[in-house]
Amino acid sequence: RYIKHSMSQRVEISYKTILFILGLLGLIWFIIQIWEIILLLFVSLIVQIFIFLIVSEHIVQGNAVIHEQKAQEAAKEIKDFFSNIEVQSIGLTKLYIAFKQDPSPNNKYQLDTALAYVLTINSSIENISLVLPSGKEIVKFNRIGKVPAEKLMSINQGDYFKNAVLGNTTITRVYYSQEDASPHIDMFVPIYYRGETAVLVKTQAN
Repeated sequence: RYIKHSMSQRVEISYKTILFILGLLGLIWFIIQIWEIILLLFVSLIVQIFIFLIVSEHIVQGNAVIHEQKAQEAAKEIKDFFSNIEVQSIGLTKLYIAFKQDPSPNNKYQLDTALAYVLTINSSIENISLVLPSGKEIVKFNRIGKVPAEKLMSINQGDYFKNAVLGNTTITRVYYSQEDASPHIDMFVPIYYRGETAVLVKTQAN
């Protein structure tokens, strides 16, 4: 009986030991699975962050390239615009000299027609005028038509104007009109007669 009782206790202890070991192994397996999941999530997060940084860098670089291209295109358009105005203004030289030498109605009509034409083919120009070196306007056209003589003005002889009188094409800084509070730029192109600046072609662009 004693031997049977001892054997029974040993079997019971062995059974409990096996259950404990199995439970411990199960717990270890469960912990390993949890760590694997955490590790996978961490690696996935790192990969996503890495991909996000790469994509963001490409987007920033792409935007910078696009902005640079647009800036270059805009700069070229502005340069071409003013170059065209300058060429058209210089093209008035022959007509103005003819008018200066012979202020006949026919020569005056041809000069006025040419001024109005320059205004017509450039939608950004609001008005165009001929200005003497003294600053006095002698003829002016706006979008409505020819400005009456009594409404002609004297131009403020700032640095841009004085530089133009010296023979240089000049463009003012952007300023805001008191009439409509919109941004404008003035351009002065000198016309020569007998080696001197005889008149300035002034254009106001919106």
